[in-house]
Amino acid sequence: MKLYYENSRGAIINLMKFPVMAQNPEVLAERSWGYETETKQDGTKNIKQFYKDVETKKLQLSIMADSKEEYSNLMNDMSEIFDYDVRNRQPGKIWWNDCYKEVYVTATDFSEYEEDFEAIENEITISCTQPWWIKENQVEGYPNKQESHGKNLDYPHDYPYDYYNGAENIRIRNDSIADCHFQLTIYGPCRNPRLTIGTHVYGLTCVLEAGEYVRIRSREKKVYKVKNSGERESMYQFQDGEYYLFEKLHPGNYRIAWDGLFGFEMIAYEERSEPRWI
Repeated sequence: MKLYYENSRGAIINLMKFPVMAQNPEVLAERSWGYETETKQDGTKNIKQFYKDVETKKLQLSIMADSKEEYSNLMNDMSEIFDYDVRNRQPGKIWWNDCYKEVYVTATDFSEYEEDFEAIENEITISCTQPWWIKENQVEGYPNKQESHGKNLDYPHDYPYDYYNGAENIRIRNDSIADCHFQLTIYGPCRNPRLTIGTHVYGLTCVLEAGEYVRIRSREKKVYKVKNSGERESMYQFQDGEYYLFEKLHPGNYRIAWDGLFGFEMIAYEERSEPRWI
């Protein structure tokens, strides 16, 4: 089992390998749903809705080291790695194999310090506002370097444009039981980029220069262009009005079709109440 903390700038603390060992990792997989009730006319109650609230977990860490210097460096590193996220309001990630949850470490409680052995028990409080375990499925599409000359495949009844030979094998999947959010990045140069995923079209009416890219994030309902200067520009007003740009991915495995004139990267974020047991 892999269990580690990765802060928002990529610093990692392994929680299942000397000198840090998590003693109760199973608490991280525990789940709960809140719910609201309503009273029916006969006086009985009915569950009106379920919801997820802010979660906190207590994780017990046994910390040990081979020397005073190693111990001091480790304790200082852990403090700075955890506090960096809190101070910058950017969550870190607690990884359970290939799933992660966005969290902050908001408290520590030390006990049983053994000076002779450079060891201590540290109970950390893990808090999260998005109480889902996330598994990312990522695919990439590259621009077609060939001239047309019969290389493109014509499917006039399926798609609003031709897609080129080889693209039919690019697929994105959502293996969860619910619709999932995504991030779609489209790279320039291109004009009016469109992709068809399953039967839904994601498109923009804009021009991207070489080196520029557009990023679509369904969770935040944001779409913006990053220019070569690094400046961000909202592209919300350039949505293709025929289709909803932030449509979540339904469960399933979908072919991605596009004209092959630009590159893209897509990440599907599967959400689970528990990390996948493997």
